[in-house]
Amino acid sequence: MIAFPVVWLVTVLATIAAVTLVQNTVLPLLSRGLLAGFLVSIATLAALLGLRLSGWADWAFLLQPVIAVMIAPFAFLGFRSLTREGTLPVGNLLLWHGLPILGIQLAFLLRLPLPIDFTIMVVNVVYLVRIAALLRLSDDDFPYTPPHSFRTLRTMIIGTVVLFALMITADLVIIVASMLGGNGPAMRFISGASGFMTMFFVVAALVGTPMIMRNTSREETSTSKQTSATDQDRALLEQIDKTLIDKQLYRDNAITLARLGRRLGMPSRDISNVINRCTGNNFSRYINEYRVKYAQQLLAASDLPVTEIMLEAGFISKSSFNTEFKRIVGQTPSQFRASQPST
Repeated sequence: MIAFPVVWLVTVLATIAAVTLVQNTVLPLLSRGLLAGFLVSIATLAALLGLRLSGWADWAFLLQPVIAVMIAPFAFLGFRSLTREGTLPVGNLLLWHGLPILGIQLAFLLRLPLPIDFTIMVVNVVYLVRIAALLRLSDDDFPYTPPHSFRTLRTMIIGTVVLFALMITADLVIIVASMLGGNGPAMRFISGASGFMTMFFVVAALVGTPMIMRNTSREETSTSKQTSATDQDRALLEQIDKTLIDKQLYRDNAITLARLGRRLGMPSRDISNVINRCTGNNFSRYINEYRVKYAQQLLAASDLPVTEIMLEAGFISKSSFNTEFKRIVGQTPSQFRASQPST
């Protein structure tokens, strides 16, 4: 009685998150499709478990592992598609990820002698490691993600890693218990239920994080690989500066390396490298310096509220605005306004 509404709540939350994600046109279509596939797979798996718990569909037991083995690949490919190297040709996606998973699904459907729980656990382990490796990347390695959204993206990746880690742990405990003489069907049922309890909390976190989290730009700037700027770098930086100033692109809170690259006809990697070599900053801090300069002008020349100026400059988080303003100017926005001579 208690488990039934919980799994259906997972279905509802995951579906809402998938629909919201698909409508986010800032992300590439491939990324939206893959990440929506991840969420829809969770929703479908929860729905199948709900059918089993209700006693309406015994056949759901056959489809559960078929759907479960898809979740981790969808998650990894979705997050990886947001990186510079993530846009693989469709042929490569099918060859290295689609065909192996399809083979496992056929084995499940044909009831070949393949240990279901162990196979799904191995797949989850492989993709857990690959998803965790994405945490080593900096914000400049995600050209399709606006600077202010990188913290949210990183939180989502961490949440996904935690999800799979807990699922793997639960499955491992169940497998060991079964080997030691436990009741196999009962253990598998408990494993599925515990896994979906985990999914419930993680999906809820993924849906709620963008609403409640105060996004801030990363404080760390990677300079260990920085080399001396060349004359060509400085010429390219002037071109970047001119584009940002003429169009006031820095005021767009959805500006990304990829969008700026399309404006300039340059690869996003080249833009990131030029900014790093010439200024010592990453893309996030570089853009925020323009935003802070614009905010300074408004603070000195107008009586607009600080929050309105924050939004006009391109910030969407008050904490990020205050942090970056103080880092660059040495004062908070309110202190800066108070220090201006009265007219």
